[in-house]
Amino acid sequence: MASAPLMLPETTRRNQPYGTASAPRHSLSLIRAGQSFGPLRREEPFGLPSRAELEKSPVLARALARGDSRRRELLQTPTLSLEEAARRLELSIDELRTAIAQGRLLAIPANDSSPSPTRIPSFQLVESHLLPGLEQVLKLLPDYGWFDALNFFNSPHEGLHGDTPAHALTQGQLEPVLRCARQHWQHLST
Repeated sequence: MASAPLMLPETTRRNQPYGTASAPRHSLSLIRAGQSFGPLRREEPFGLPSRAELEKSPVLARALARGDSRRRELLQTPTLSLEEAARRLELSIDELRTAIAQGRLLAIPANDSSPSPTRIPSFQLVESHLLPGLEQVLKLLPDYGWFDALNFFNSPHEGLHGDTPAHALTQGQLEPVLRCARQHWQHLST
């Protein structure tokens, strides 16, 4: 009896076996392509416990609750619709989607139940332009997804003297933000 190929979770697979050329490899490539993992669902092929199994541990249940709370908080970030952002940047919707797909602009879901990025965090736009340095910082972000990217931009960092990267960029502090991004993502990947 032949075993079925390892498949990605339903929210990301395009009916393609994992590892094929047409199957996306990482979440950020999906975000850039206008899709999202949505809530992580580890299923049997991955051999990891389900969320319900993790929540049986009080310590893990509290950690998951903190993560859920931060996700809801980040979803309250001031945003623009794709149409509003396109109008402000003087782009067509297709050009805006291309900028998102190329990783030049961060998009997030409209709400916790929305599986795909449909809102643009407004901190990225200064009048009718992208925040200076934004594209350079986004290029440094690994394929962790919108939550980690938005959390990075909106969390105080020691390397920025307690300031957030989003605010530091508005102050023209590109080099410190780039340094902070490299350190932050290097720390997370170890």
